[in-house]
Amino acid sequence: SSVISPLCLAERTWPATIKKEFSGQLHRFMASLTEESWEARGQTVLYIPPEDASEPDIARHDKDLVLRLNTTLIHWTRQIKEVVNRETDGGDSKEEGPLAEVRFWASRSVDLSGIHEQLERKGVRQVVEVLRAAKSSYLKPFLDLSRSIEEGHEEAVDNLRFLENLTPPCEALAAATPSEIPQLLPAIASVIRLIWRHSRFYNSDERLTALLRKVSNEIIARCRAAIDLSELLGRGDVKASMTALQQSIQAGEAWHRVYRTTKAAIAAAAARDGSGRTWDALDKASVFAQSDAFMQRCSDLLDVCASVQQLASRNGEGEPAALPEFGAKGGAGEVASSLLVLRSSFEKQLASLRALPYDILDVKASGWHDDYNRFKAFVKDLEVMLQNVIKKAFESAATTSAAVELLEAFASLAKRDAIRRCVEKQLAAVFGAFTQEVTSVKKTFDRLKGAPPLLHRDHPRYAGGARWAKTL
Repeated sequence: SSVISPLCLAERTWPATIKKEFSGQLHRFMASLTEESWEARGQTVLYIPPEDASEPDIARHDKDLVLRLNTTLIHWTRQIKEVVNRETDGGDSKEEGPLAEVRFWASRSVDLSGIHEQLERKGVRQVVEVLRAAKSSYLKPFLDLSRSIEEGHEEAVDNLRFLENLTPPCEALAAATPSEIPQLLPAIASVIRLIWRHSRFYNSDERLTALLRKVSNEIIARCRAAIDLSELLGRGDVKASMTALQQSIQAGEAWHRVYRTTKAAIAAAAARDGSGRTWDALDKASVFAQSDAFMQRCSDLLDVCASVQQLASRNGEGEPAALPEFGAKGGAGEVASSLLVLRSSFEKQLASLRALPYDILDVKASGWHDDYNRFKAFVKDLEVMLQNVIKKAFESAATTSAAVELLEAFASLAKRDAIRRCVEKQLAAVFGAFTQEVTSVKKTFDRLKGAPPLLHRDHPRYAGGARWAKTL
């Protein structure tokens, strides 16, 4: 722009029509090149054409020059309008955390400051003066935007001054584990309350709602980072996955509590000072929609983990655990065979969850609802089949002693509520049978204890009676 453009524009030997067309195209190209090259570095730079605009009263009569300057002014207007409107596009991303909001206003402050400095440059002022003298219809929108740049810069600086207070607690949140999140949230809520109360510009319901939503986004991001789906759905540590899921749900619940506490404190303060400023108008659904959906997703995955514990029966290394002994026949009997068939069926269903074409932890993946409902229905069928296996095993138990051994075996396998209830029901039946046996033995003993029958005719009376009593 400092070498080729001036040489081309200073060329006097070209035909007027060619030079006119070339100059216009050159300015458009340089304006676009300047914009793109600086935008890649995160800055907005205005291209100032190397035209002689030092004498506005003379330059305004050059129609070709005025046309080229109008084209440049239109390009500036578009660039500035994009920067002014960038708050809506870049400052309210649906997934970013609060630190992104701080970075946005820091970048916006630098951007607006840079544009404001450029608008004060001699080259820009000369272009404006020429077009003012030429009574350009494009000048007013540009001047209006120029004034909004100054106002926007003041707003950005003020917002950044308050939002920078969020950096320390939000950096801690961005590095926290789910178990650490609850203790960090009160400090973040206090800073947000301070911003809302004292900032001149960052105090609207819309901006506060967006900021609170970003805190929800960060909580979701940290919890997602702690949940390993390959461990949960593969052959990993299910207990560790359940702990991470439970802590994630607790983090979401803690965020709800902190919000309610802060809102109540603000309402109490408003009642004392009579300001009437509260958080009642905030869009709470928007703040917690994503985090509530994520908590529900964690709850669904906890149910999947419970199913894995019940039907996959893995050991600490994630491998299938050995089945307990089911009476005299051991694990090789009919009961063990039935359980192995159920385990195999469940593993196939679990593999279908691993093969889903989306991230299960992404709450925007609406396909999870249908896939999870199918999984739940399949698990329910397997549970019914398992309960039938349990009932059949107890029906086949020939003695109370055998039934007690089955109780011990199935009690070690019962993880889900439905299976526990089934085993407890069998426990009651076995206890009833045991009570009847004890009662029968007592009646027999009471009836014959006066003259106990001897098991062998050569047994002494009292020792033989004791031997008989022992056989009962």
